[in-house]
Amino acid sequence: MIGFDAEKTAKERLDAFTTDAFNSALTVPFSFTYGGVNSRELLKSWKFEKTECGVSYTAPDGLRAAVEIRKFDDFQAVEWLLTFENTAEKDSKLIEDVNAVDALVEAAPFRTAGTEQYGGLDNILYYSNGSDCKADDFMPQKEVLHHISITKRMDFGCVGGRPTSGSRGAFPYFNMQTLDRGVFTAIGWSGQWRFSVIVRQKETPGGPDCFRLAGGMAELGTVRHPG
Repeated sequence: MIGFDAEKTAKERLDAFTTDAFNSALTVPFSFTYGGVNSRELLKSWKFEKTECGVSYTAPDGLRAAVEIRKFDDFQAVEWLLTFENTAEKDSKLIEDVNAVDALVEAAPFRTAGTEQYGGLDNILYYSNGSDCKADDFMPQKEVLHHISITKRMDFGCVGGRPTSGSRGAFPYFNMQTLDRGVFTAIGWSGQWRFSVIVRQKETPGGPDCFRLAGGMAELGTVRHPG
């Protein structure tokens, strides 16, 4: 979970997130299904190793999920690249539903009244329109996330492999404000992508309400050949 402990600096919060996120199979900030089983369950029994540039998780059948991690301490930022390698001598099982980012962000309490109240406790998502050659191309947008507490989620993506096109087209860059802090999320894949903001998620029972930010390459279903 990306938390916003007021007693910690931005750098300390980033360090806490990266330390927790890439040392436990339960809190990794990515997800996928392998052979129809979610990685949240699978990684518990996969072999965990620290590598020169990140971490890796290896399945009993030889599939290796490797994460290259790069921190930008001057900017309180971190990026990671998820890749798959088949170290076995036969094809892997089916890899699907790959979310290169699948992380929880601590939420401020939802308001119960008013739709134009942008006080310090609002949860607000900032993003920009995509481009369909219209007058509102690239127009900045703001969603007060109280509005989606009933629908439970917002979904973004593109059409036809054009990274900013479509009826819900947007740049794959998002700014989540919660309390008086926030987190930027960007998807580096410039082809057919998808991204969702899902409300009222929890990392542990009884824990704080969180937003789940999940996204990656759309409609991916593949196997890895040996090597």
